Amino acid sequence: MSGFGCCDESLKETGNSCENGEEKGEESWAYLDYLPVLLPNSYEQDEEFLQYYSFPSGAEKRVMQVSLTRAQFALLVSRAVALMHELGIGFGDKVLMHVSANRVEDLVLRAAAVVLGFVPVTVNWQADGAEQVHYKLQAAGARVVVYDYQSQGLGDLRNAFPSVLFVHVNDISAHSSLGDGEGDKDLAAFISQRERQNLLPRQSDIRCIIFTSGTTGTPKGVALSYSNYSTNRLTFESFLGLSLPAKRFVAVAVNPLHHTNSTSVTDWALRRPHSLLVLIERYTSQYWACVCASVLSRSLAEVAALSTTLSPEDALPLPQEDRTVVLPLVSRHIDFLDSLSQSPGAMPIVSPSLVSRCLSRAVLLLGSAPVGPSTVQRIQRLCDGALPTVRFGSTETTLQVCGIPIGMERESVLTAFKRGWSHRGTHSEENSTSPSEGEGEDVSGGYYIGQDHFPFTEVKVVRSVDRENSLYMHVCIY
Repeated sequence: MSGFGCCDESLKETGNSCENGEEKGEESWAYLDYLPVLLPNSYEQDEEFLQYYSFPSGAEKRVMQVSLTRAQFALLVSRAVALMHELGIGFGDKVLMHVSANRVEDLVLRAAAVVLGFVPVTVNWQADGAEQVHYKLQAAGARVVVYDYQSQGLGDLRNAFPSVLFVHVNDISAHSSLGDGEGDKDLAAFISQRERQNLLPRQSDIRCIIFTSGTTGTPKGVALSYSNYSTNRLTFESFLGLSLPAKRFVAVAVNPLHHTNSTSVTDWALRRPHSLLVLIERYTSQYWACVCASVLSRSLAEVAALSTTLSPEDALPLPQEDRTVVLPLVSRHIDFLDSLSQSPGAMPIVSPSLVSRCLSRAVLLLGSAPVGPSTVQRIQRLCDGALPTVRFGSTETTLQVCGIPIGMERESVLTAFKRGWSHRGTHSEENSTSPSEGEGEDVSGGYYIGQDHFPFTEVKVVRSVDRENSLYMHVCIY
């Protein structure tokens, strides 16, 4: 893991194995963790892997859905590998993802990066203007810009960086796959060849570079390794009780793919056998209908019908398979849901009551911002009494550090929440720059963020991180 500022030199310090010529010994190839989407077994070929929901502009309340099996996704990966290889993009090259929404092609390129060793670099399509995009392209030293029909400022970028290649997302599906067109077999042969040539990324090599938006200053980037994301997967599966491979894991990703949140969850789904990744183009009010469809394992038309025929006394239908549906959310999503629920007719496709009952069956994964009493109470009211599974982490740690144990009793969770909110400390203990400053003044309550995930993470809450403070790194014990 390596943070960097504005120059190419700091990127080189991360030391990719094939760039600096150093041998990595017995360190394993990264691609082995992604076999479920690169080279699915015969019994996995027809399993549904990806559902993509998009919302055509100008078409109010209309939802378009694309579904891909593992074999179909692997074929797209083969085409992406063939295209980027043909362009001369290889190990350590940076690829700037300048797209305008969550896109299937973004995921396809992230999978292709495992084969060619190039490094995806994020652009914040919600906030970045021309200046930020220009800066990130230059700071990362990107050789390729991937764009779509709504990407902004392409003309200026082409003029400013004449040697950079520009690839439209449609070029991927339009390109031929490797070799003779049998995507899985040709991709397997290509991977074998690159393994013999020592041109595949290993665990310590860079998986991706995630940038901040730069709204408070110069954008900052973090280079995250494959091993970071390997630990992230193990942490999540232990944390959420998904260690058994046969358990169907359904991740519904609506947060933008330029965030560490969605990057971590989608990378987890790319690695895990028997996973189903539900990718939402961007948040709209139709998102809640997509959630219902994912929880119940039914089409949007079927959940729309249930909204009109299912009474509160009727049991909610069981999904067609045993599944754990994980919804990575932030508190703002709950605010949106509350607003929709209070406005008659505002919730498209499904009823608020069906949404409430479906949400109670999902893992509501909230973080990293503190989750206060108003959010918890709102979730209980809107989600049929459910409580959030609060998690805490950061980009630098590949998202996950600690969280509320999935098996913790409901009353124990509520007690822990309340204890955090009611806690009072003093400035002299927690906030002062010297032991005598502000002594005895009350400070606001805290927040319960769960516990660390042994043996993957270790967390200590300390009174001060100021070296000049007498309480520097003193562990809090309550």
